[in-house]
Amino acid sequence: QLLGVARMIHYPSVYQAFYVLFSQLIIKNPAKLARMKPQDQSKFSECVLFALKHADAKVARTGLNALRAMTLAIVRSGTSSSSSSSSPSADNVRKLDGMQRYLFKMLLQDSLAKELVDPIADALFPLIVASPNTLNDVARTTIGTVAP
Repeated sequence: QLLGVARMIHYPSVYQAFYVLFSQLIIKNPAKLARMKPQDQSKFSECVLFALKHADAKVARTGLNALRAMTLAIVRSGTSSSSSSSSPSADNVRKLDGMQRYLFKMLLQDSLAKELVDPIADALFPLIVASPNTLNDVARTTIGTVAP
């Protein structure tokens, strides 16, 4: 674990500062994120997922900001690459799909803190742009579970 969860779980302000810094690093250097090894990008994704699951809404909100920054960096790296493709790599799309599904799951929870709705929407928009088919799949699945 990047942050030593067992010791640090009681210090949400440390997490919050970490994710603010994390977001700023991504915003300032999106090309570096795009050039990272897949396993290092996965560690970034794991950090973001940890923040989203955190009980403190402030930590979750900063994690959502980091996710939005990371998604925008990945989308922009796909559209600015020298290849003829104008979309993120298949591996990045899979990671973004998982995040998109998780955010929709968060939105559907009754226990979601109201202050997280807007940051979730802000993080979802670039995820939907990066992978619109996931939105269609989530919608079909959700409708299928509530339809008679």
